[in-house]
Amino acid sequence: MKHYARLFVAAPLPETVVSALQHYLPGFEVPGVRIVPEENWHLTLHFIGNVPHNQVPEISAKLSEIAAGFNPFQLKLLRVSPGPNKKTPRLVWAQFAEDKSFEKLVRATTLALGAKVQNQHPIPHVTLARLSKENPPRNLPVLAATENLTLEVKELALWESELRQPHPRYSVLQQFPLGI
Repeated sequence: MKHYARLFVAAPLPETVVSALQHYLPGFEVPGVRIVPEENWHLTLHFIGNVPHNQVPEISAKLSEIAAGFNPFQLKLLRVSPGPNKKTPRLVWAQFAEDKSFEKLVRATTLALGAKVQNQHPIPHVTLARLSKENPPRNLPVLAATENLTLEVKELALWESELRQPHPRYSVLQQFPLGI
């Protein structure tokens, strides 16, 4: 039995957003692209890493406190495209517009969990697929948002990642509503 959990903090996606994002996938169903199972889709805020199980309650308490200090906010979908680097992409992501509330929430979460803020302007995104390292596809499309899709971020969640093949399995350990 392992004595640690591989954890990250992310906002879950409502079913309406998952359904809308599915419509963008056909353009990426080509060799060298591995679609992420939709049950693993989330808006990442902070990757924690391997943590002893006895530290999970302390992390949960910090996340509850952080969530209480933020009001829900909305993110607008800009595009679905290869990224994050255009020349050497490693994933397909649903990229949302930069947002000050998102930035502040990422910063507060990162600092509260004792890590250093890596990016002053994190890009809100959902990873929809991963590209093959050995044989990445070329000329994948950049699909502008075809509808006025917004993601309402109204809660944080503490997730556990279990590494498996061909995809890790993500599960929500606890949820923390914003503003409560």
